Amino acid sequence: MQDQTIQIDESTIQQWLSSGHSIEIVREELHNRGASEREIEEHLRAYKKAILDKRRFNATLLLGIGAFIGFVGCVMAMINPFPDMYSIFLYGTTSLAAIVAFGGLYLLLE
Repeated sequence: MQDQTIQIDESTIQQWLSSGHSIEIVREELHNRGASEREIEEHLRAYKKAILDKRRFNATLLLGIGAFIGFVGCVMAMINPFPDMYSIFLYGTTSLAAIVAFGGLYLLLE
């Protein structure tokens, strides 16, 4: 018995991602196209991987933005260029950075 390679259409995967189809809808659509169970499972595996890759990218982006905001707030609090705004730099940007970073961690670890 030879192992056949299944061709996965990346443009179809991207269409499903952009339209936000659930796994069940994708499975039903593939079944209606007449795909075998093995082909359906391979396409679903590729679709799930694409969903996780998109989520991981967004999480990394949020973590980077949170770290940058925290760094800028820390530097501005140490330099203290505007003495009246010291508490905004120290507490405001730190709070904002923590919220954004925890949002990224939520996406990454969920």
